[in-house]
Amino acid sequence: MNCEMSLRVQTARRRLKNHNLSWEEIETAARNILTATSENLGIDQHWTFNYHYFALRAKPTIVLRAKHRDLPHAVAVKYMHENDAWPDSPAQSEFAMLSKLHARLDPKHRSIVTRPFASTRQGYACEWVPLPSMKTVLMTSALSPSRRRKCIETAATNLRLMHDALGVSSKPLNTDAQIVRLKNANGSSPAWRSAGEKFIELSHRFSGQPTPHGAVHADFTPGNILFGPKRCVIFDFGRNHDSGAIYSDMTYFLAYVLAYCTIGSSRTLQSRVDEDRHIFMNAYGPQTDYDQQVFYYTYLAHILERWGRHEAKSHRTSRSFHLRAYDRFAARRMQHLCGEVLRHCF
Repeated sequence: MNCEMSLRVQTARRRLKNHNLSWEEIETAARNILTATSENLGIDQHWTFNYHYFALRAKPTIVLRAKHRDLPHAVAVKYMHENDAWPDSPAQSEFAMLSKLHARLDPKHRSIVTRPFASTRQGYACEWVPLPSMKTVLMTSALSPSRRRKCIETAATNLRLMHDALGVSSKPLNTDAQIVRLKNANGSSPAWRSAGEKFIELSHRFSGQPTPHGAVHADFTPGNILFGPKRCVIFDFGRNHDSGAIYSDMTYFLAYVLAYCTIGSSRTLQSRVDEDRHIFMNAYGPQTDYDQQVFYYTYLAHILERWGRHEAKSHRTSRSFHLRAYDRFAARRMQHLCGEVLRHCF
């Protein structure tokens, strides 16, 4: 079992050092994960692996691509650094959700998630899927309306399969969590605070309303979907919840799609919101408990949260000039969209 050194690994070493992590620590964790994978698959330890991806979050995440001489496909190894902010093992929690979903899905639909292999406290191994993210596809300048529609429809269909496999039931809507997330977004402008006050008023109005609940992805964005001509795969279940409003997955996805697809568009944001919702809900399928107002409430929650976070990041002097300029641009777009939703939907 050996690691292939490359320029990307050298770059990863420098980034890890800035966060008090060592490449040797990750190599050891990867070997442990691949050992468990070998035991589950009944193969020897002849693995090679190299660095693929690094994500800086509250829990730094590194993805490695591993190959075995007896396997026709590659294996993805996801390392998740443990720290005091995450006393439980996030890797095992994510692996448990992935395994449960893979087991409950109809065999003909299991391709919508990666096949899980093995896990340890520091990470897990699953099927490697060589496809671009849907985010990459949506941000293509030459994206056609039909291609964009296909992205939304496929994501909605797969999300419905996921929700149905994990079970959906009607429960009272708890708006307290939305209010807490909004306050943690740390927006500071008078416009953001005014919109936040209106949102809190709406929260009191919708609190306790019967809403479809179930196990949710909680980070269902185009960046966490792999998209190709023959397959669409949902991944990164690191923020999953056992019980949440399923509208949150829908509106989180649509908020990101709108952000990626409106550059250069002459159409109003509100018309895009209505069209995206119509395409998504038609593909997702009928719901007896569907309520358009609650749907827009959860949509507004995600927009306000993104607005506040971009606004807060735009004032951080530790970020580069270009990143702060992007955050200011994104905050203005979210502000515009928030105003459109408040005017036309409530």
